[in-house]
Amino acid sequence: MSQPSTTIIIGAGLSGLVAACELIAAGKRVTILDQEGPQNLGGQAFWSFGGLFLVNSPCNAVWVSKTVWT
Repeated sequence: MSQPSTTIIIGAGLSGLVAACELIAAGKRVTILDQEGPQNLGGQAFWSFGGLFLVNSPCNAVWVSKTVWT
């Protein structure tokens, strides 16, 4: 018989998956619930992934200086 989850995460988007990884690393049992099927694991991160590559890069510094500071 399996033990019940100690945490239920609503949403298998990027934040939900990161939260699940952190909790599992801390020894917790996790259940993730999402309205989408497994083909959409990661949520909207799939569509915005190009933006995630920019973090802490020279391209990000240029983008921030043009959009935030001007």
